[in-house]
Amino acid sequence: MSKVAFELPTAHALHDGQHNWLASAAGLARASEEYAHIYFLGSGERLIGGWRLSDGLANAVSFNTPLILRHGLLIGARQLALAHNHPSGDPRPSIADIELTRQLVRGCHALALQLVDHVILSRTGDYSMKLAGQL
Repeated sequence: MSKVAFELPTAHALHDGQHNWLASAAGLARASEEYAHIYFLGSGERLIGGWRLSDGLANAVSFNTPLILRHGLLIGARQLALAHNHPSGDPRPSIADIELTRQLVRGCHALALQLVDHVILSRTGDYSMKLAGQL
């Protein structure tokens, strides 16, 4: 996992139906390789930070759940949002995507944090695990 911080827009809130700003902020939908980003949210779902979790993998994402959760707690996050892209154009989650999300949800619950969504972005559309009832 790359622990590289990246610039995030300030004072944005993450709400249902407002996932397009994630794509534009990170450029994930147009990327030719698979990337994953985690967003840390404070009170009022205010964006307080983020990390690029994986760099340019061919067709998979991977991350260290305990490291993400520890960082979130250290910076005072109350919620997390995960976003990654599918360069193939198919935004549906893979079995691995679903399992990684479940691991993150379990870790969040153990620490009184909340994963508000895992959004998969592609050139042809977006997929919200929250809206699909998978969180």
